[in-house]
Amino acid sequence: MELCEELQMYIYDYMQPLWLKNVDKTRFHKYINKEYIVSETSIRRLVRKDSDFILNLLLKKNIDKFIKYKKYIYKTASYKNYLEFIIYYCVNNQSQKCINIIKNNYSNYLIKHKNR
Repeated sequence: MELCEELQMYIYDYMQPLWLKNVDKTRFHKYINKEYIVSETSIRRLVRKDSDFILNLLLKKNIDKFIKYKKYIYKTASYKNYLEFIIYYCVNNQSQKCINIIKNNYSNYLIKHKNR
């Protein structure tokens, strides 16, 4: 059911601006670009929940930062960069949608392993 624009604006006037981020995708894009604080914990939570839409937005915005983060260490393992860690974490948490997003959109950023 679609509300008319005047009624929507009237309702939105009584809502907190932070709540409006969940109304539609365009508002959520604005929220991600301006206010969302990217942390390692938030990325891991998105992968565990298999939230591919939000992960894709964050990767678009921060891919350069994730690639520059070399030799990322998680628990006792070391990864060549943060993006490779995210793939490992996706596999461990069986987050197939997130794996597909990374492989389809960001595979050119992955470090190619040479055969020995």
